[in-house]
Order: sequence, then C-alpha cells, then structure tokens
Amino acid sequence: MADATHVADADIDALLSAWRTLEAARHEADPQTKQAAQAAFFGLLAQPPWSDPGYDPDSAIRDMEDPRRIEDATLAELRPLLTWCERGERFHEGHQAALLEDGRIAALMLRLSTIAAIRMQARGHVPPATVAYEALNSRQRENHNFQKASAVLADYGFVTLRLSDDWQGADFIAQHIDGHTFLRVQLKSRMGVARKYRHRGLWLCFPHGGHWYLCPHDALLEYLLEQRGIGRTASWAEGGLYTQAAPGRSDLEFLASYRL
Repeated sequence: MADATHVADADIDALLSAWRTLEAARHEADPQTKQAAQAAFFGLLAQPPWSDPGYDPDSAIRDMEDPRRIEDATLAELRPLLTWCERGERFHEGHQAALLEDGRIAALMLRLSTIAAIRMQARGHVPPATVAYEALNSRQRENHNFQKASAVLADYGFVTLRLSDDWQGADFIAQHIDGHTFLRVQLKSRMGVARKYRHRGLWLCFPHGGHWYLCPHDALLEYLLEQRGIGRTASWAEGGLYTQAAPGRSDLEFLASYRL
C-alpha cells in the first residue's frame, strides 16, 4: 500500500483548491480558462506527494469502477487512484476529460474533502474536562446521580426509566431483565428516610464511599428506628425526615447486603 504519511494538510488544501477552481472553470465559456484549470489540477497530481510511482494500474482500474472502494479509500489508497487519473492521458487521449465527465474524479475529491474535514476536526478536538460534583447545582446533581446509578444498575440487569412527576414517590423505575422484578426507586445523594415514603413499597438508591446502595426504604427505616432510635430525634419527630451523610459502622453492616 502506498505511504501517505508525508501528505501534509497544505498539500490536501492545495489540491482541493485546484479542484474547486477546475469545477468553476468547467462552467466557463472560455476554453482557455478550462484548459488552464485542468492543467493546473492534473499538474498537481503528477507531482509529489500525489504521484505514486509504484502504483498498480490494473488495481487502480478495479477500484475506480467500485464506488464503495472510493467512498472507503484511505488517504494512502487515494494516491494510486489519482496517479491513474493523471497518467492515463498518456495512453488514452481524452482519459482525463472522460473521468471529469463521469464524476469519478469528483467522487475522489469528495472523499479527500471528507478526510480533510476529519483531520481538521481531530486537530481541533479538546477532550471534555471533568466537572466536580460540588460544582453542580441541585438539579444537575440529581441528573448526575441518576446517570451514575443507572450505569451501576445496568451491570445487575436493570434498565432504568426516569420519571418526571415523582410517580408514587419514585424518581425512576428499575426493570430487571427477568421480566418480573419492577422497582420504584427514590434516588438520594445520601442515606435517608422519610415518613411520606413509608408503606409505599419504595426502594432507596444512594451513593456512599465509592459504592451505590439499593435497599427497601421501609427496611432501612425499621433498622434506624430500632437500632439508631431516630424516632426520638427532632428531625424525624417534627419533620418526618432523617438523613445521614456518613453512615456509621453498624449502619454499613446493615447495608452490606444491599451494596451494589
């Protein structure tokens, strides 16, 4: 295969510019303008880096007859095809004019334009920067947590569906591939329970210490009432809420079987 590593962006730009000039000149009435533009274009093909001295004419002919080969051609594979387009005039007068008329050179230039655009895109690409969780607002954190939780749940055979209306207290639905397990999930940024979620069959999903937890809300509530005595706390007694950003050792022991 021909080596195209030495084809610079400037070489591609020059050839595409000559092609655009030729395309415009083909619609001009002045034959000298057409001839000059055609000579300039094919003159570039006769020089490095486009000229491929070791090209195989028979292989080039086969590839030029297959539009899919042209569409998929790499930069290295375009060089022998362009060389055939230029050199064929030495053996068959009118060869270049025929290729211009039947659109095959246009197809080669279209492919070269695509390659040029992709090369430019790659040069200008800047990888996205990570965003700190602390920099997100509350809505963005909720979206972030949903995407993170969904990715983890996918490893366990769940497909998630985000809910916009807090249906029956759930932020999202988790449907297992077994076709039977259907969980209504309340998404949290930390461990927490609420009186309003009691007796509703909800599951809690929250992160802690680099792991995600998925547990029944009421099971966690009963544990906290019995083992942590949250029923006597002001937050539960007055507000019907209890959250804990840093679960204790006994809490983590209870949650161990619910860790994903």
